[in-house]
Amino acid sequence: YVWVGSYNRRRAYKIHPEDGRELTRLGLAMSPYGMVTDSTGTLWISGLSDGRLIPIDTVTHEIGAITRYPNHVRGRCNGSYASSIDVYGRIWQSGWTCRDAVAYDPATDTWCSMHLPGMTQVGRGIATDLDGRVFVAADVGEVSYIAHWHVDDCVADTRTVVPPAQIIPSGAGQVRGPTAVAFDGQGDV
Repeated sequence: YVWVGSYNRRRAYKIHPEDGRELTRLGLAMSPYGMVTDSTGTLWISGLSDGRLIPIDTVTHEIGAITRYPNHVRGRCNGSYASSIDVYGRIWQSGWTCRDAVAYDPATDTWCSMHLPGMTQVGRGIATDLDGRVFVAADVGEVSYIAHWHVDDCVADTRTVVPPAQIIPSGAGQVRGPTAVAFDGQGDV
């Protein structure tokens, strides 16, 4: 089935994929912005500029508790935007106005952070692949960057700095305003 979030109404809807019929409507404690589903069938809903997550069982429609905010690995920044899931089942969020990306591990109830020094923001796009790579779109003023690391670099309850060699100008500095990042069928970004 297809799940859709309504930011303004603070709801999640389960929709029939063939005819668009609303099958389930769930009221939420925060406005949904991003959604990813893990291998257990749990739908993880992220909010815009909040960093917290709401888990929903896609079979029983039970809404779990909102995760705690990861202050200990982020400091005072509270931006979040896009989301993805890595090979360990951790839910990643790009930093938006923050200079980091964070990952939540539901198995251990822990967060980790990958900090990108010198960036104005860690854009709106984040992508993970089956090889354990993570890529984010980032920027400094008018120049866009692509930053990358391996999921194993993000350690629970730790703020890890991404090495400068892994923060590269996209399009030889000609790309402006990063908004998305994805992998294609060959594993290229």
